[in-house]
Amino acid sequence: RKSSMAATDKEVEAIRKKANAEVGKIEGRIESANDLYKRTQTLSIKQQVISEVIEKAYEKVCNLDTVSYFEMMEKLIGKYAQADKGTVYFSSKDLGRIPGNFESRIAAAAEKAGGELVLSKEPGKIENGFVLVYEGIEENCTIRSIFDQERENLQDKVNELLYRKEA
Repeated sequence: RKSSMAATDKEVEAIRKKANAEVGKIEGRIESANDLYKRTQTLSIKQQVISEVIEKAYEKVCNLDTVSYFEMMEKLIGKYAQADKGTVYFSSKDLGRIPGNFESRIAAAAEKAGGELVLSKEPGKIENGFVLVYEGIEENCTIRSIFDQERENLQDKVNELLYRKEA
């Protein structure tokens, strides 16, 4: 009888060890899942903050004073102008506030690129920025389009600025 008690005790101990091992595995999976959830939530919050910062930057650029806004437009025209004849279209809002010497500045920027640009007196169907048209082919240079093109770079820069102290 003693030997059967010892055998039962051994079986009970084996079952207890196996159960404890299973509990340990389950606890490990729970901890891992919790860590993943926390990292996912943190990443989601960071992405939301980054998107909000980028959107505020977009709004700030859209609402620049007239002088700063058209200085930026001139630089962008210089960047996107082609060595060809084209037309630049601004929104009706922007057409109504273009500085007096801006047409000659557009022409000079295009000339540097080896091309020629004319300011359209007809507004483009855009909110801000401009559209360049060369032989029927449009280059969308609206502020939204530029922000969208640069979104990944902007996200990286904002992430670095906001979260560099965590590293």
